Amino acid sequence: MGTPSAPSIRGGAVERQFDHHYADFASSPRGLERIAWTLSHVPTDVELVLEVGAGTGRIANALRERGTRVVAIDLSLNGLRACRTHRVKGSSAELPFRTGAYDLVICAEVIEHLPPDVREATLRELDRVSRRRILLTVPNAEILEEMQARCDRCGTRFHVDGHLASFTSASLARLYQYRVAKLLTSGHRARAWVPLLLTVRQKLLRCYAWDTPLTCPKCLNSDVRQPVRSLAVKIVDRLNHYLGREREAGWLLALFDKQVSTRVTTA
Repeated sequence: MGTPSAPSIRGGAVERQFDHHYADFASSPRGLERIAWTLSHVPTDVELVLEVGAGTGRIANALRERGTRVVAIDLSLNGLRACRTHRVKGSSAELPFRTGAYDLVICAEVIEHLPPDVREATLRELDRVSRRRILLTVPNAEILEEMQARCDRCGTRFHVDGHLASFTSASLARLYQYRVAKLLTSGHRARAWVPLLLTVRQKLLRCYAWDTPLTCPKCLNSDVRQPVRSLAVKIVDRLNHYLGREREAGWLLALFDKQVSTRVTTA
């Protein structure tokens, strides 16, 4: 019996979606804040770093400017063109590197995009190629239903950022058997939707979330129209502003260290 192949990432749909996304990409101020926050927690004693799902290479490029040797890997050629480090086009589920090749492996805002089988394979591969440390970041306790968009061409509902999974501090820490050297939240807060009001907005008023750029993962429609906020939608939004509870938001960061036996930093 042959060795099973690595899980496929939706038959190339993710690759095509992000190729389109990165063709005209500029980080938002919030995105730049997240990148700076992530960089502030990269250990200073690492010499060789792999960034998996590097996108346009903002983290990899910043580490290179610090004098760190960095390799960036991503499915999207459009994203990799902006990387000024050594670049590799490839899948996170089947990394083309030897075991224990890197002092630190960074995977920032990636695993929430992956279906379960690909996510599990990716986590195994991050562990395999890491000599000592693995740094993960994900959105913090995201309520996926709140950010569902609807394609006006094929009717598919999908998360505006392509997220398929949500993580808490506890579930992120459980991804590896290693103790975490750091387990941090960015400290952001957001107002959660009252479930009934969200159902009314989406199912009754047919008004879903929207963002730009937005590409349907099924039909690859890159011209999804912005929903019209009718008077009824505005009333529902205002009600939620007063009735919705505040919750944790922003990002989570976990730094796993294979040589650490006790938790060091939590926040």
